[in-house]
Amino acid sequence: MGKKFQSDDVVFRQIDEHTWLGSGHLMASESLYLVEGNDKAVLIDAGTRIADLDKAVASITKKPVMLVATMPTGSHRFGH
Repeated sequence: MGKKFQSDDVVFRQIDEHTWLGSGHLMASESLYLVEGNDKAVLIDAGTRIADLDKAVASITKKPVMLVATMPTGSHRFGH
């Protein structure tokens, strides 16, 4: 464990075998989660204007990814 992905806009840290916690830099307490299942992964929230979020996620998982926004506000969905 303990793997990390970092860009100018977001840092993802692996918190267990299948789960990554992302922290965006644009807003305070901006959190994203990437959870891998057997066949697919889910990105929970997309943050606020995270450049190349798709590339960051693709560098972590090769599985198809579904986005789930927990709220309809910009800090949860504008990064997609």
